[in-house]
Amino acid sequence: MPRRIDNPWIAWSLSWVLVGALCAGCAEETAPSLTVKTIAEPLTAEEWDRWERVVKDLGEHPLKDLPGVFPPLPDWQPTRTLAVADLVAAEQRLLDEAWDPRLIAPRLSPHSDLSRRLRREQLTAEQFVGLVLAVGAAMARLQLNGHEPPEETLRRGRKIVDGLKSDRRIFSALEVDERAQILDHAVWLHRLDRIERLRQVPAENLELAQKHAAWLAQVLPACFLVNPLADLADVLGEQGVPFLELPESGSDLRLDWDPREAIIGR
Repeated sequence: MPRRIDNPWIAWSLSWVLVGALCAGCAEETAPSLTVKTIAEPLTAEEWDRWERVVKDLGEHPLKDLPGVFPPLPDWQPTRTLAVADLVAAEQRLLDEAWDPRLIAPRLSPHSDLSRRLRREQLTAEQFVGLVLAVGAAMARLQLNGHEPPEETLRRGRKIVDGLKSDRRIFSALEVDERAQILDHAVWLHRLDRIERLRQVPAENLELAQKHAAWLAQVLPACFLVNPLADLADVLGEQGVPFLELPESGSDLRLDWDPREAIIGR
């Protein structure tokens, strides 16, 4: 049977000993000191070092389980009964979710090696993914190599997207050629999202990616290692309509030509 402590001084002292023990236990499990990084924020040396140590300790292909950040292009079924504007809004949510650390973190392999290393570096899974995205976005921006569409082309794209966002027509009620045009225009959602998202990458992160490019090419997911606009080339908009001979115009092979009527220039 526990004995009652009648001496108030002893009781007070024991209470403080208990509080100290509890605080010491809490100190052993301190919360991670870093916030979840966005791709628009410069990486600090501490953040890079923590992330680099985790990735290097994980061995070969450490980030293979991370999903790609560039979703497939729109391919809405002709039976979709939503308005075009609603389909566009859903597509934009899909693009945003592809870069959301909260949604990506659960996709990490639940193996104990990663969890143990994250605890050692005082990183949560979301913080780790945020660093992956910040580094990956910088690496993807490098792949553009300065070859971004001209601003005039981007203005045209924004105008197209604004038109889609206000289009209340039901997609399934459109004619085949109208649906095809809508899908073609919807590619601008992805094109603008990639360009404007990668434009947020600060110069400090670009320098880090450039410095460690050889190593990053071995550890980052493939989506960060290719030109992010390669599958979105706006051939007609950037290069113009290719020349095509119409049947009624005849063929160049059948042109009549008289050398006596030729004008010789210098």
